[in-house]
Amino acid sequence: MTPFESLAAAVEGRVTTKADATATHRDWTEITRPWNLQVSQEDAVAVVDVDSITDVQQTVEFAAAHDLSVSTQRTGHGAAGNAAGTILLRTNNLNTLEIDATSRRAHVGAGVLWGQVQGSAAAHGLSGTPGSSPGVGVVGFTVGGGLSWFSRKFGLAGASARSFTVVTADGERLYVDNENEPDLYWALRGGGGDVAIVTSVELQLQPAPSLFGGRMMWPADRARDVMLAYKAVTADAPDDLTLWLDLLHFPGSPTPLVALDCTFLGAETLARELLSPFDSIGGPLSDTRATMSPADLASITGDPLDPSPGISHAVPVRIFDEDVIAALLREPIFPLLSVQVRHLGGALRAGQQTPNGPTTSEHLVYLFGSPTPDRPVSLIRDRLAALADDLAPYTGHGKPLTFLAPGETMSAALPDQSVRKLATLKHRWDPNRILRSNYPTPAVDDLVGAEVTVH
Repeated sequence: MTPFESLAAAVEGRVTTKADATATHRDWTEITRPWNLQVSQEDAVAVVDVDSITDVQQTVEFAAAHDLSVSTQRTGHGAAGNAAGTILLRTNNLNTLEIDATSRRAHVGAGVLWGQVQGSAAAHGLSGTPGSSPGVGVVGFTVGGGLSWFSRKFGLAGASARSFTVVTADGERLYVDNENEPDLYWALRGGGGDVAIVTSVELQLQPAPSLFGGRMMWPADRARDVMLAYKAVTADAPDDLTLWLDLLHFPGSPTPLVALDCTFLGAETLARELLSPFDSIGGPLSDTRATMSPADLASITGDPLDPSPGISHAVPVRIFDEDVIAALLREPIFPLLSVQVRHLGGALRAGQQTPNGPTTSEHLVYLFGSPTPDRPVSLIRDRLAALADDLAPYTGHGKPLTFLAPGETMSAALPDQSVRKLATLKHRWDPNRILRSNYPTPAVDDLVGAEVTVH
């Protein structure tokens, strides 16, 4: 019996190696593929589709015994292409979901997607803290920080985590909260899944008795007018109001567009009053704004649900002024698909005892391209680099780990003191570095001035 055959005999789920795929005429590229088709994971040594927490423990213990690493993955939206020598641990089947309407808590397995949580919570007049896509895994989004539609009101998604059930690098199952292993609890609320494998999370839900949202869209020749309205409205917007500005150029369309996406946790009448500067911009092509259910948040941006290739870069900017507007409008965004500006501030300024700490940048510019025959990778990367250079004079520091791109490190997202603390915790909980997240925690020895304290 080979080592992986012994693992297959020990777990309830499915173990697949490249040899297994070849023998059964299955495509190893497809088996290891993450949601982001631009990222290859063919250099993984095996894929384990776990059916239980015991399966997770068995897989981790097997990896430790055979000098391998484990990379946990639900969808692979944030895959970074660092799967060499790892077992890909797929959590799709850890799909329990329970809503406690009385305590406003959601108990969410690592296989659950945001669309499922929002649909179940909305039935009780509640909402989680999701991003734009219903197809993103809740646990990965949460441990990566997670910038939500409602982060200005409630902070990053990581701040809504009240407890975790985890498997540590030595195969131990632990319940973690602010009273039980508080340092590990802190690390998992935005520091990535590099210190323990999260098998479930308990989330604080929020009341959402009234929600207004939608998208307005104009031809690109109105971009400056929309940006000036965005600047004016975000200058003193209440925390209940979130605005995302989009410069768009869809594949196959000769005409670029500009859009304004919004949500407001409150009555439609007040929302429309706050958003009135956008109504004075003539020539809108569409306007989907309306009172809506939290279950329908995904309709605002219409993010794709099927896997697709993507290349991105996120730039936190300290301010949004005439100079930033000029930098964004200096050249067409082609060959990019979108340039999105997200308003931050509000509760994000507080930090809420998460690895991200207080957010000092007021906006986040997210640059995204999807390769097609007329938009090759090289052109997309060149345009991303040029726009990042144009924004350099206004760039701040800090973003959720979920906004990192392959080639970046944890230090591009988190404050230095958080990176040092995470390195210390990694040394304590996983000294042999068996667990590997998308953006691994650096070793303590690689950090200047770091001190290791093992409790």
